[in-house]
Amino acid sequence: MRSISMGKIVFALFVALIAVGYSLPASADLTVVGNRLIYDSDLDITWYDFTHEAATLEQQKQWVSGLKMTRDYQDQERWRLPMTVNVGVLMTSGYNSTGAEMGHLYYASLGNTDWGLTNQGPFENLVPAGYWSGVENAASQAWYFYFNDGYQNVNGNGATYRALAVHDGLVTPIPGTLALFGSGLAGLVAWGRIYRRRQG
Repeated sequence: MRSISMGKIVFALFVALIAVGYSLPASADLTVVGNRLIYDSDLDITWYDFTHEAATLEQQKQWVSGLKMTRDYQDQERWRLPMTVNVGVLMTSGYNSTGAEMGHLYYASLGNTDWGLTNQGPFENLVPAGYWSGVENAASQAWYFYFNDGYQNVNGNGATYRALAVHDGLVTPIPGTLALFGSGLAGLVAWGRIYRRRQG
């Protein structure tokens, strides 16, 4: 009986891992990394999958500033409301504004194209409603985004909209499945070395 070399096994596992990576869906830039935490690799931010009830802008800012994760996450206290624009992108009212974090989530990451939040991706608590942005347009106005149709505009700070929390960077460590795969691969390599020593 012909034996299979350890190198061939490791190579086959590597090829399988690459094949799995390329078979991920188009919204692969959104990855669940913890309890209600979704990492957006395209923007390098982590979304907290929790919709806070409708409130004024000031109330939403108070909620997000007091948000703390109860698990062992690094930099767990620096949550904020989503930004409306990125550097170099003109702020405008209307549809298809992917320069804003919520607009990017709605159109680019989730793939929604028009009326209706038809694709929520890994989000379980995103609702088709208006959400406050953390960017104020004037002393008494701020930006909001509607997840029911992808519309962005400004309104008075006293209006009530829901809120999402976002954190810059990756909040959680590498997902457990990758760590498990790595430790399993290391164990397989160690087993192969021991096996070869006994045979040799």
